[in-house]
Amino acid sequence: MVLSIRTATLEDVSLLNELACTTYRSHYGKIWISKREMEGYFDKEYSYEAIIKSLNDPGESWYLISEDKPIGFAKVIWESGIPGIDKSGVLLSKLYLNDAATGKGYGK
Repeated sequence: MVLSIRTATLEDVSLLNELACTTYRSHYGKIWISKREMEGYFDKEYSYEAIIKSLNDPGESWYLISEDKPIGFAKVIWESGIPGIDKSGVLLSKLYLNDAATGKGYGK
């Protein structure tokens, strides 16, 4: 399979929302004690409004990762403070892949 990565756009909001909720639940859903708190996290991070706001922020970028179809996404914050020092750098804020793509070395 050929892996492709492309910059996400406002046309991808629904797809990003679906991928985010599906992959996050699959990998991290069991560590949440409260389902209500996890749903609150989804509202804060992955609601349509939150994704649209982030896509419109010039300091943030989202990327869709695909094989034959979308398998995950990444979010980059281009200037983020580095704890403990007076510098900033690029932050890979999120990198989530679906279960079938996990373990193939794509995160490298």
